[in-house]
Amino acid sequence: MADRHVQLDKEAIARLESDRAPGESLSDTVKRVVKPSFDVDAWLRKLKENPASPAMIRALEEQVNGRLKCSRKRR
Repeated sequence: MADRHVQLDKEAIARLESDRAPGESLSDTVKRVVKPSFDVDAWLRKLKENPASPAMIRALEEQVNGRLKCSRKRR
């Protein structure tokens, strides 16, 4: 992969440096901190190829409902 030089302002550099682990390059810090974007279309294709079982759907619904209850308590 080719190298590319970028210009960052002082605030961006400070934020990057504050997240940098000892001995870690700035490139490695960026790759660790900035996660790849989520491909919803690919996820939906995989879900269509391997549908969720009723037990999995119930478990997911329980998790979501539990989180909603916690969220409502904070309001």
